[in-house]
Amino acid sequence: MKDANIKAVIDSRVARTLKALERNNMRAVYCPDSAAALKEIAGIVNKDDVTTMGGSMSVYQVGAVDYLKANTNFIDRNEAGLDPAEKNRRSAAAFSADVFFTSSNAVTENGELFNVDGAGNRVAAMIFGPKKVVVIAGINKLVRNINEAFMRNKTVSCPANVLRLSKDTVCAKEGRCRLPFNPADISFPPCGSKEQICSDYTIMAHQMIKDRITVIIVGEELGY
Repeated sequence: MKDANIKAVIDSRVARTLKALERNNMRAVYCPDSAAALKEIAGIVNKDDVTTMGGSMSVYQVGAVDYLKANTNFIDRNEAGLDPAEKNRRSAAAFSADVFFTSSNAVTENGELFNVDGAGNRVAAMIFGPKKVVVIAGINKLVRNINEAFMRNKTVSCPANVLRLSKDTVCAKEGRCRLPFNPADISFPPCGSKEQICSDYTIMAHQMIKDRITVIIVGEELGY
């Protein structure tokens, strides 16, 4: 059970983030655990919806993938045995999906979604295409601002993801990016690893289409 003081701090940060996301025209919901998040997801999708997802451990961890496979027309780009051409076709199909599920590398208390992609299919679909986007983020993804989001990617998200994907990179070996980060000079030089996955950096702030994006913040640690 969380210490009452720690819980109060977390609750305050969550409340600030939810309000900021709403100001940026994103629907924002807090769910205390994965079970509550799954109930929220069930209320978003319909049985006739075409659904799919970008790369995300969080979506798997809350049980959303199994639910979507059983209750919607789910396009599975991670199905075993797919050749590269078919995987690319299914990834491209995300742009015409009814609902696209993913997570973010970080969610700022200013209501911004920060993401870093390798191939870019995840961030591309978040920005444009699907009728609805559902972002599932554990409380471990909350950061104060974009500078903290960059640091989180360099020290947590990218090192963990390259290990998951069995990539041969410096951050997989050292547990952090070798490149220094200067908040006054944000730049994106290559790290020197041939299998580097930090390619496409996006910051999603105010949205033109209100409530196209739903951000579900879950009161658990999820994903990377």
